Amino acid sequence: MTATRMRRGGISGGFDPLAPARNRDILHACRAIGILQVIWFHVIIGVARLAPDGAMPAVIERIPGLFNPLWQAMGVDLIFMVSALLLGLSLFSEAQETGRISLRAHAVKRLSRILPLYWLAVLVYALAEGRFGGDFWRSAIFAGHILGDRNVIPVGWSMEVIILVYAGLPVAVMGLVRSRWPWLWLAAALAVTTLPRLAYLAASGADAAGFYPVMLADRTPPPAAFDLYFRPWFRLSPFVVGLALAFALARGLRPPARPALLLVSLACIAYGTGLPIHDAASWPYRLGGPLFWTLFWAFCHTVFALGAAGLVWLAMTGRGTARLPLHGLWQAISKAIFPIYLFHMPIIALAAIPVYRSTDLSALAETTAVHVLATGALTAALTLALAILLNRHVEAPIQTRLRRRFLGAPRQ
Repeated sequence: MTATRMRRGGISGGFDPLAPARNRDILHACRAIGILQVIWFHVIIGVARLAPDGAMPAVIERIPGLFNPLWQAMGVDLIFMVSALLLGLSLFSEAQETGRISLRAHAVKRLSRILPLYWLAVLVYALAEGRFGGDFWRSAIFAGHILGDRNVIPVGWSMEVIILVYAGLPVAVMGLVRSRWPWLWLAAALAVTTLPRLAYLAASGADAAGFYPVMLADRTPPPAAFDLYFRPWFRLSPFVVGLALAFALARGLRPPARPALLLVSLACIAYGTGLPIHDAASWPYRLGGPLFWTLFWAFCHTVFALGAAGLVWLAMTGRGTARLPLHGLWQAISKAIFPIYLFHMPIIALAAIPVYRSTDLSALAETTAVHVLATGALTAALTLALAILLNRHVEAPIQTRLRRRFLGAPRQ
């Protein structure tokens, strides 16, 4: 069966949250900010992993607290949240307009978008390593961190999460449209995708306070931190948050207490990105005990996603109509986000050479905030250029052919 009938109850007709150009600008900007943060996070983590022994305390001291968000792995959660928002709005709109969701069309659209460049990336990274064993084949079927401990693409774990979401999202949307208690189901879904992190930490007995310091010292995360970061089933909550926001916007709901929501959202974002969790000598480590760090690592991704969703909800339902500054740049980055995400890691190494004016890893010991920012900015520019070429000559042509072949329609 390629389509499932849906009731139209609960969805507001005649309202398109993406109709205002400003709202599209907001989501493009969020995706662009998310991928730029991912790039800078990987730059700074690359320094931590490759710098000479004993260099990191001085590096940390030279990078001021203003740049604490660069050390946090939250950019991908912003991308996850916005992706669920956009996909959710599309499916809710389809349900409203046609009374059904075409599972065939959903699968073709999503897979034609992700498979060409993903499989190209799997092949490129495998060729670079000269390895075509189990990791290669598990990665090819989006199971590197489901059936093993590695995806050959450095950021491939997130593609595995996205595939799970692609499979489950139509069912979730159908359930919300049909349910008499949609918000109860969304709250339950958020609990189901968040509380296992807390249960895992409690059962593992891991020292949550040592996650980041141990990673910086040993150049690799502790086992519990690895699982919480890379296992797909631990990274689903931002998608639930994005779907909840899509449902609210599809119903035409507006924030009831805008000043309070603004403050709470900012506090959630500060919780997720503002703490100096990379600095073992900082105040959170002096004041926070084991319980604090257990709760932090259990809830940080969910809390940050809720804060980001709150700000997006406020922005998209506000009174402003003017286009965002630099909206053309945000749109270009946003539309190229998939190839940027897949291929930015090796380009970081290339971008670092002119910034550090050296190929000697010992130069990383002198890293400053300027080095990190410049390397990330150059990486973003180079990867954007590559992404545009990949989109034009690989992604778009294959996507068009697949959609014409299986849907009989041009690429949408």
